[in-house]
Amino acid sequence: MEEQELLRELRRAAESGRITIGLRTTRKALKRGELRLIIAASNCPDEELISKEEIEGVKVIRVSRRNTDLGAFIGKPFPVSVVGIVDPGNSKILQVAGVS
Repeated sequence: MEEQELLRELRRAAESGRITIGLRTTRKALKRGELRLIIAASNCPDEELISKEEIEGVKVIRVSRRNTDLGAFIGKPFPVSVVGIVDPGNSKILQVAGVS
């Protein structure tokens, strides 16, 4: 998986699908069973990420970009440490990430 391609598809998912932004919103969606994929910034601390019990069955990908870059990739003017994919929309992010 190429990270640039993943980030391009993340932008498409943000434009055409449904995503969660931030740790709190992503955790809530995860508990409701809505998430298909989680993408975390490189500077999102492990303890701030989601516990193993919570993420069972949902793939987590940590990208090499910082939270400021991740926010910019999804079109937000603020840092974003975690993005959850609920509906990929017109993107191919799930295929690029290897999620079935």
